Amino acid sequence: MRHHGVTCIPGSHPSFTCEAECASVVSGNRSALVLSNGYAQLALNVDNASVLSILGDVSGNGSFANTSNVLGASGIRLVVQTATGGAVSLPGRATVSVIANTSELATVRLDDVVDDAASVSVQESWVFSLSRASRSFVFSVNGGTVKDLNARAITRVMDLASLSIYGLFADGVVQMKGYAKGGFFPANNSLPRLYALGGGTAVDVGLVSTGTPCLVSNVGDSPSAFVDIAATAAVPALLWDQWQPDVWGGIAPGVIKAGTTWSATMTISPSNSNFPTLRLPAGPNLPADDLEALLTGVYGSSPGCLCTYHNEVVPGKRVAQIATTIARPDRGYSGTYNYFDPDNFISLSALLYSGDAFLQQQARAVVERSGAFLKPNGERRLIDPRCDYSLSWCKFLALCVLNK
Repeated sequence: MRHHGVTCIPGSHPSFTCEAECASVVSGNRSALVLSNGYAQLALNVDNASVLSILGDVSGNGSFANTSNVLGASGIRLVVQTATGGAVSLPGRATVSVIANTSELATVRLDDVVDDAASVSVQESWVFSLSRASRSFVFSVNGGTVKDLNARAITRVMDLASLSIYGLFADGVVQMKGYAKGGFFPANNSLPRLYALGGGTAVDVGLVSTGTPCLVSNVGDSPSAFVDIAATAAVPALLWDQWQPDVWGGIAPGVIKAGTTWSATMTISPSNSNFPTLRLPAGPNLPADDLEALLTGVYGSSPGCLCTYHNEVVPGKRVAQIATTIARPDRGYSGTYNYFDPDNFISLSALLYSGDAFLQQQARAVVERSGAFLKPNGERRLIDPRCDYSLSWCKFLALCVLNK
């Protein structure tokens, strides 16, 4: 099945044939099931239940032939982290149901997505929906164990091609920050949104899940990844809310009981440029070059400079600060932050002008914290050698934001 959701207005898209479009997606894989409109294209592997590729076209013209896959080589798949430290992902063939296939909506369901087709312990149902003229598709999961399973964790892994990943958690922003040798970031916090960008693609994900979110940096063949830990045998003894070289060693093996259930819903927006598009309206917008310059600048640098999550500045504490340089977002000046030199001003200005309510709130928290530590006469004062210096004109910036 394929649904190419372009309009019939002359000149609104390049000419295409169904044969050429399908060939460009699946590369001869006849077990692929494809959903597509002008903005997003999704290819599913039915014989080996998984997501093969996700492509995006910011222009909405359906030009996917030369567009890179936003997913890494392993795509999206169900993975069991075994008791002995290995991983199992042998799903076999899924059962396909077409729920809707109209000019306005395409929806398919994959049942029998399993951990090991030869010996099934975990079973999930995946539903994918794509609306006409939408930049994103909805991926819904309902799963559970059909028998007792001795394992460390049941996970859903999304390998990404993008070079850097950003978690916009409820309590602040987390970015991989040069974790070049491979690492995991399991969060004891909800994750309403994450995005990854760099290398010519981006993917933007709105997430609702009953699992534990875990960001991944440079592990295996993918530069970044997201792991939704759906179930474990007991409460993990993880090093929560910090980057670490191995997350599975912090989860003791045990029996995950039959009848354990979970669910997740992801709204996934792919892009063929280095900026996320989940909040970007479809239809007329800024000229392409201007749009790319604005959104790449906003999302590629500034959010990664935020130090608003737990343990970012002081172990065991959550403060609202921003790195004092855009060159290395993990570094302050000799361990201190918030000088509000031009780098700080540039980063916070980008967040304020982003139009993104979450990022604007992060900027507000940073400015309010700095403003609170000024003397009554506006002079700076040292709070903690690991934390703050604040210049007097920070108070002016704080007042601008608070009275906006």
